[in-house]
Amino acid sequence: MAEIRLDELLWNDQALMKVAKRGLTPSEVYDAIILDSSRKLGWVEDETHGSRLMAMGTCESNNKKVLVYLDPVNEFDGIWAVRTAWRID
Repeated sequence: MAEIRLDELLWNDQALMKVAKRGLTPSEVYDAIILDSSRKLGWVEDETHGSRLMAMGTCESNNKKVLVYLDPVNEFDGIWAVRTAWRID
């Protein structure tokens, strides 16, 4: 299986609002899933939401553990759109 590149996150207003309601900032999400070298990535299938990439990592600055669902924008260049994110600790 090819390596999944994760280099850039794109946000829409809906994703920004969801993440803020859950006590996270875009920079914490970025830190947890882009910068965390021990992050976990994998494709998941859901009857309601379809195929999406799930990423889990830890924000180094405050140790928040984060779960994020992403849609591909340009997989080759590592660009993903954030669907939603949760703090999982």
